[in-house]
Amino acid sequence: MITDTRALQTQFVPQELQHRDAKVHRLEGALEPITRGRSGENVLITGPSGVGKTTLAKFVVKELEKQTFGMRWGYVNCLSRSTRSQALWKLARDARVGQDLRPEGHAPVLFRDRLADLDEQFVAIVDEADALREPTALFDLYELSHVTLLLVCVDEHGFLSEADSRLRSRLHGVEKLHLDRYDVGELTAILDNRVEYGLAPDSVAADVTPTIADIAAGDARYGIILLRKAVRHAMDEGDSTVTREHARAVESDAKAEVRQRYISEFGTDLRLLYEIVAEHEPIRAEKLKARYEAEAADPVADSTRRTYLKRLRQYDVIEKEGRGRGAAYVVPDPVG
Repeated sequence: MITDTRALQTQFVPQELQHRDAKVHRLEGALEPITRGRSGENVLITGPSGVGKTTLAKFVVKELEKQTFGMRWGYVNCLSRSTRSQALWKLARDARVGQDLRPEGHAPVLFRDRLADLDEQFVAIVDEADALREPTALFDLYELSHVTLLLVCVDEHGFLSEADSRLRSRLHGVEKLHLDRYDVGELTAILDNRVEYGLAPDSVAADVTPTIADIAAGDARYGIILLRKAVRHAMDEGDSTVTREHARAVESDAKAEVRQRYISEFGTDLRLLYEIVAEHEPIRAEKLKARYEAEAADPVADSTRRTYLKRLRQYDVIEKEGRGRGAAYVVPDPVG
C-alpha cells in the first residue's frame, strides 16, 4: 500500500507548497538580496500550530540554496534549545563552523564568533522564537551583517508583548507573514497530494481525506499523522483500502501522538512544568509555581514561566480550568 513513507511524515518538505503561493512569493522577495551577495530582510512568520510556518521557511530557503552560491542556512527549535548557548551552537553547527564544539562548556560568544567569521550569507531559521529563555541570542544574530533572520512563532502579539524594548524596536520594521489555518478544501488537497505521492493507486477511498481534513480542523500536522495512522490501521486489519472508519478508529491515537511530539521537543523547563501538571492535576497556579521552583535546577523568571504555560496551552498539552484564584491546570483528554 505504501510506496514512499516520506509522504506520511510531518517533517517531509514537499516539492511544491500548496495554497501558500502568496506567502512563498513574499518570502522569496524578502530573501532575494541574498542571491546578489547581500543580506535579506528579516522576517517574522506567525500563525497557529499545524499551518506550515516551519515548512514555508525551510521550503523557500532550500529553493534559494539551489540557486545561490555563497550561502548557508541553519535551523533551531527553541522549545528544545532555549538558552543562548544552545541556540547559537545549533546554528553554528548547521553552518558547519561548530562541529568541534559542544553546546555546554563553551561561552556563547564563541558560537557567535564562529558565525561572525563566516564569509558567506547565512539564513537563521529560529523556530518557536518566543520560547527563547535568553533573547540575547537574537541580538547576537542581529548584529551580524551577513545573517538574515526568519523568526517563527505562534502569536506575534504575545511574542512582542513579552519582548524587552530593545528587541521590540528591532522587530518593528521586519517583514511579517501570518498564516491562517487551512480550510477543509485546502487541507483535503494537501492530503490528496500526500496520498498520490506515497501510496499505491486506489488504496485510499475518495471520502477519506475530506473526513480527515474535517477532523483535523485546519491543522496539517494532525491531518498527516491521522492519515498515516489510518493507513497503518488498515494494513494491520488486512484491508486493501483505507476507509473513513479506519480514520475515525485512530482519531484519539493521532491526537495523542501530536501532543507527545510537542512534549518530546520541550526543553527542561517546559517539560518540568508539563510533568508537574500531569502528576498533580488539577493544580492551581500558585501550587504549580511553588513545585516548579522547588524542582527546577535554575528556575526561570515569573514572566518566562507564564509564557511557557501559555505555550503549553497553545499546543493543547495542558488546559486551564476556571478563572481567577480558583483556576487550575489539567491535562486534556486526547479527543475533545
